[in-house]
Amino acid sequence: MIVLPVFGLFLLGIFQGILLYRAKTTLDYAAFMAARSGAMNFARYRYNATGERIAKIVDSRSGHSKETLYLYDQQRHRQAKLDAAGHILRQYFWLGDKLVAVVDYPEGRKPLGNQEPDTFNKLNQYIGYLWGGSLVHTGSGRISYLLHNHLGAPIAATDAQAKVIWRAHYGPYGQQLDVADSLVKDHFSLSLRNPGQWQDKESGLYYNDHRYYDPATGRYLSPDPLGLAGGLNAYAYVAANPVSFFDPYGLLLMAFDGTGNGDPRIPIGSKQYTGVLPGGSPSNVWKFYDSYHNSNSDPRCYITGIGTTSKDMTSKGNMGNGDGFWQRVKLATTDLNNFISSKFYTSGSWINLDVVGFSRGAAEAREWVNEIASATQDGLYSVDQGKKSACINFRFEGLFDTVPHLGYMGGDNSSLNLGIPKQVHYAVQALALNENRGGMANFDAYSIMPGSKAANSTAPDATRIEQGFIGSHSDIGGGYGIPNNDKRTPNGDLSNVAFTWMYNQAKTAGVTELGKNDYDTVNSPILHDMVGTSPLWLPIYPTRTIYYVDENGKVKAQVREDKLNVNGINQKWSNQFITRNHGQICTTDEFGQQQCTYTDRPCPQTDNQIVGMVDMKSYEAWLKTIGVNITSSNPSPTSQMCTN
Repeated sequence: MIVLPVFGLFLLGIFQGILLYRAKTTLDYAAFMAARSGAMNFARYRYNATGERIAKIVDSRSGHSKETLYLYDQQRHRQAKLDAAGHILRQYFWLGDKLVAVVDYPEGRKPLGNQEPDTFNKLNQYIGYLWGGSLVHTGSGRISYLLHNHLGAPIAATDAQAKVIWRAHYGPYGQQLDVADSLVKDHFSLSLRNPGQWQDKESGLYYNDHRYYDPATGRYLSPDPLGLAGGLNAYAYVAANPVSFFDPYGLLLMAFDGTGNGDPRIPIGSKQYTGVLPGGSPSNVWKFYDSYHNSNSDPRCYITGIGTTSKDMTSKGNMGNGDGFWQRVKLATTDLNNFISSKFYTSGSWINLDVVGFSRGAAEAREWVNEIASATQDGLYSVDQGKKSACINFRFEGLFDTVPHLGYMGGDNSSLNLGIPKQVHYAVQALALNENRGGMANFDAYSIMPGSKAANSTAPDATRIEQGFIGSHSDIGGGYGIPNNDKRTPNGDLSNVAFTWMYNQAKTAGVTELGKNDYDTVNSPILHDMVGTSPLWLPIYPTRTIYYVDENGKVKAQVREDKLNVNGINQKWSNQFITRNHGQICTTDEFGQQQCTYTDRPCPQTDNQIVGMVDMKSYEAWLKTIGVNITSSNPSPTSQMCTN
């Protein structure tokens, strides 16, 4: 340990941690758990598993303690301050990442429930408080509105009559200067400073989510976790230019949809853009995108699948050979660069990057992540000739059945890097167990594992999980609709199983920005097979191949799907859950020859691609063993097959 006196401020340094001294005040490093004066604690702090401060206990010299509790939403915005009994003392209201109003309850208010409101009810609540609507009971709350400077720091507060009740002035490094008593009315106070910085009265420091900041010196009191990759001075704040920059913690979702899957908000028959194709329904990538938090400061980007278009992607491409693939990869890079440039990011800023993709979109996602990872230096990614940069945290990569099919019959697949780079902390893939389009159709899939016998890894910052599910390609990634029907009514919702698994995996990875899962029910568990039931297709569509690649994208192994074994489950295992509407049941011998037996189809009038129904009650029981809770009406398989 080294103790250095620096103009009255003493820093006690420890590798990967700092004990902080400010005059006679000491701040313990141990997760910044306590502030002391001499040998006496006068403030203690508690944190939840995601690092949010949830409690502060202030101890007086007389031995009495006062505890204050804090609640946060899924975007890490502080939502409420409570007393030790759980009564709400203040509520916070946000527009994007700006705090626009607070409501104070001098006598305290009992919470209405223990769950965060859904989007509709939260909007009603905001309307009720901010614009005087009658949808929410405000009780005895006193509302105050906030105004901000160009950096997003609050500089004034007004009451409901627009009278100024509080003003704040800041020094060049964000230090709040003294305010005359005449400018503070109704005992109003606010500890928020620059975005993400909350002042601790006990120490005078600003808690910036994962580091403490001293506004008097313009320096963090613990080093940048990146070391020198974050800049020559590991303690500097916003590259020593606080007049122009602030230091947020960014968030970005990049969602790549599969071939033929588009934006369901685009009307069918639109002459300008092509959304969900006739007979289709929204894919699981769209559902994930739609569930993900969105704001002007932390956007989500949806890249429409090949064969569809949007305002941002006007290249329709070719669904047969994958033309349009590289335009979509380039669009993702443009979106990332624009995001960093618009946020005034500096080398000390972090972006949590989440990526999802389905089918060709999953291949686009994998290629793009590799391109961005290779463009970073020790995590730092720069744009505008190095003028703007941010540290990329590759938090989550979620894939639904990666099928690149680039070039006719997949002839250009080898040009792609479909490996999972080591920078990705948490990567998962849902594989279709019952997809049989191989051969000329080339619906061959690419695993995220290095070999067919490689076990899933849950190691911190190196999680790789692959899980097989009953269903064909789009029974996993979604998008099936009623054949020859322009209505967007799903023809089977078996894909909700894979979505719920992916949703759960994202939550485990720390993606707290997802809203409520509205797709945890399966009421039409139809099993599809695009090969159909005719034996005439068998020579053209033998079962597909699964390829295994290393982190550089080099193919290391391959296995036929009917021989695939994913964590002990395979096609043969899936048969116990399936009632078939199938003219044949085929198996492949050790020489690759298929032997088929034929049965009468119970529903000859049914679409040829509907080959069975899944017994959801028994499937649900198995799903629970992997942490997936699905509910279903479990209709009679034969009766539902014959009515679709």
